[in-house]
Amino acid sequence: MTIIIIQARLGSTRLPRKITLAMAGQPMLAHVVKRARVVVSRYREADAVVISSPYADVAEISAMGLGIPVIGGPHPDIASAYAEIAVSMNADIIVRITGDCPLIDPSVIVRLIAMVRDGTPLGLFSYVANVGPDSFFPDGFDAEAFLSSALYGAVLDDDYPMSPDDQEHVTPHIRRHRRCLYLQPSLQAFRSIFKSDLSESEIRAKASLLKLSVDSRDDYARVSALIDQIESAGLCARDSPDPALEAEEDIRNSYEISMRYAFRQIP
Repeated sequence: MTIIIIQARLGSTRLPRKITLAMAGQPMLAHVVKRARVVVSRYREADAVVISSPYADVAEISAMGLGIPVIGGPHPDIASAYAEIAVSMNADIIVRITGDCPLIDPSVIVRLIAMVRDGTPLGLFSYVANVGPDSFFPDGFDAEAFLSSALYGAVLDDDYPMSPDDQEHVTPHIRRHRRCLYLQPSLQAFRSIFKSDLSESEIRAKASLLKLSVDSRDDYARVSALIDQIESAGLCARDSPDPALEAEEDIRNSYEISMRYAFRQIP
């Protein structure tokens, strides 16, 4: 079983209660949920999406009516919260995303899941992500997929116990002690977006200028305006099966659509 766990809380320091802020008429967290559910309903590469939150936040996040379970866990030991969810759902593969990335792309998550699943029988790697050494996916498309057994091993490791930072950020211990693979975006896709034969170094420079996660009021204003543009153009990720939409290549690649709109902000 493959599950997507969205890490969300109300007590963010730099922008309190940011997951509740409105974007295109919905809470920011609702956009993350909608995009994650596409992996289940349209791509059929995951079996369930749940939210992991501190115990104290469960009631309020549940009241947002997002249509998926909100499961409370220890905070800041979020790694243990993830492990408890994985055990209760008998998960083999876990995808970790966060509630402050409302432009997360379903097709990227699908690729990560497939790479973990296909590599498992060969013992190739326990963890695949699009963030990490030398990766240049723009900030805001962050996703990680890993074997539940790798997480259990990290949580129960007496020889190299998890630090508080490991517990809060879930995967650092796995990245240090397991075989990992880091996904890179397609250079050709970027060249198509820019309509120019840019070098890899030029693409990396432009990508580094983009921040599409939400940590501050400025981030919120920028990403909210971008989502307004995308949704008003009818290019948002949808999680309801619709044959007409299935035929639209742009709908299936919300990453590229997001990039086309976002890079208009960069000279």
